[in-house]
Amino acid sequence: MPVVPLPAASSASVRFENQALCLVADLGPLLRVNWRPGSTCSTALRAGLEHLLPYLTQCPVHRVLLDQRDMGPLGEGDALWLLLQWLPRATQQGQGYIAVLPPTDILCRLTTYALQMQAQTRFACTFQNFAHEQEAVCWLRTTGEAAPLRGDDGRLAGLAQLA
Repeated sequence: MPVVPLPAASSASVRFENQALCLVADLGPLLRVNWRPGSTCSTALRAGLEHLLPYLTQCPVHRVLLDQRDMGPLGEGDALWLLLQWLPRATQQGQGYIAVLPPTDILCRLTTYALQMQAQTRFACTFQNFAHEQEAVCWLRTTGEAAPLRGDDGRLAGLAQLA
């Protein structure tokens, strides 16, 4: 499967690739994770996300584009691993900004939304969902200078469209 480069990212390069996902790094603190079509292999998913951790700990402000449009459903074990084991390590270095292109599969989308809501209440990360890739990249390139916005109900602004 060809890697779709980030807009205006002539310096983008593949850092890791397996059957579950592909990690692409761009100059500056911007990483992209492309989920492979139907990626449901637990071992491959975890290996790919483990390869992402060193990049996150090297960046003072984490900015990640998660392209989950082709993502297959997560198993319960993988969802718990993400929430309880991987995310604490991924966010320990500071605020993370994650732009998400959500899964097209509705059941997978509901699972990822639930994970996002739990992650935002537990960890220093801000998720924002986008329908279009260019909007997501623009948000990542311009966010992080100020604290995340919260609504009147105390929830992060990115959750408003999930409610």
